[in-house]
Amino acid sequence: MANIDRRIIYVIMMLAVIYAFIKPMGLPITVSQHTKTAYNAIDALPAGSILVLGMDFSAGGIPELEPAGKAIFYQCMKNNVRVVFMGMWVMAGDMAERILTEMEPLFPDKKYGVDYINIGYKAGGAPMLEKAVDDIVLAAVGIDHRGNALPGNMAIMQDFKSLKDVSFWVCLSTGTPGTGDWIRIVGDPLKIKGTTDIVSVSIPEQMPYVQSGQLTGIIQGMRGSAEYELLIKRPGRAVAGMDAQSLTHVVILAFILLGNLGYLVRKKS
Repeated sequence: MANIDRRIIYVIMMLAVIYAFIKPMGLPITVSQHTKTAYNAIDALPAGSILVLGMDFSAGGIPELEPAGKAIFYQCMKNNVRVVFMGMWVMAGDMAERILTEMEPLFPDKKYGVDYINIGYKAGGAPMLEKAVDDIVLAAVGIDHRGNALPGNMAIMQDFKSLKDVSFWVCLSTGTPGTGDWIRIVGDPLKIKGTTDIVSVSIPEQMPYVQSGQLTGIIQGMRGSAEYELLIKRPGRAVAGMDAQSLTHVVILAFILLGNLGYLVRKKS
């Protein structure tokens, strides 16, 4: 084992990941109370209310955050809750379109501009969010991600004139600007509840907001996204990703065990 070509290890790891995605094993996942709290809050929103999805992440956050975005959009469409996509990160609009590309065909009765809209990225960071508290059209400089004039004749914009009209917000975040800005600008001053799906490395810094009640639960990275997929009874990429993660951990442990056994055998000989 001491002389094994490391490329063999990489190939075995790669095969383990591919196998888990092609043939998910459905390993048991216990849904945390934090994820249940976020899910229940969104599920309790009355039909016709508006939820904002803050797409504050880039391509690197897709594996951990996009599955939760899809699951939340799916939940909202099922419950007739309207969804607004917007964000402070430059790829916000593109990340929203990735979700809509997959989700729109599932809801042929739902219409863009009526049941959901992608305002996309708008420059300015936190100051843009502050402007959206007063006037979303000004904050969006009068145009959505698809090039439509705002408010235009879009029904959703008749009820969504500012962030004050929102019933709940969710920030999908890989950094700053992100969750902290949503709490400071929207959550605390406007008393509008919200939650976040945050990449795993940033979970500890968000937990004080959960404990203080400033966040309504928290969706914790890929694991949280997988839990959310299970709650909407639609397992997807995150559940498969957790299978892949678990299987690669088993492979790593197997190599550690074999390496130690090889060392002991060589020592005795």
